[in-house]
Order: sequence, then structure tokens, then C-alpha cells
Amino acid sequence: MTLSGLLRSGFTVDASAVDHHWLREEGRGLRFEDDFFTVPFISAGAKIDYQMTDRASVFLAGNVDKYFRNKG
Repeated sequence: MTLSGLLRSGFTVDASAVDHHWLREEGRGLRFEDDFFTVPFISAGAKIDYQMTDRASVFLAGNVDKYFRNKG
């Protein structure tokens, strides 16, 4: 039987876009707002593996991710 785990953290890129189609400015057309920002995250995972025979094994694995997005 083998048990393994993984813990990692870092930053990822998130995007947000807003279409102000009702605020058409004369001569300028549509107005869009695009924002890109980084979001910190943490990820944890585990796997358990059981060798049944020389040619067969079973495993169970799971992973959890948490992204820390600020709202408000």
C-alpha cells in the first residue's frame, strides 16, 4: 500500500469583463472594461494505492483547491 500527498500554493491570473453596451458614446461606439489580476490559491491532494496482484492495483485520489478572491 502506498500513500502520497501534495501541497502547493501560488498565484493564478483571473479576469473580469464588463460590457457597458447601454452607455454608447457618440462617435466612440461601445464601451468595455477588462481587468486582469492575480489571485492567491492553495491546493492539497492525496492518493492511496493498493497493489492487489502483480498486474492489478486499485487507487483512490482526491484534490481540494481554494482560491482567495476578495469581494466587496
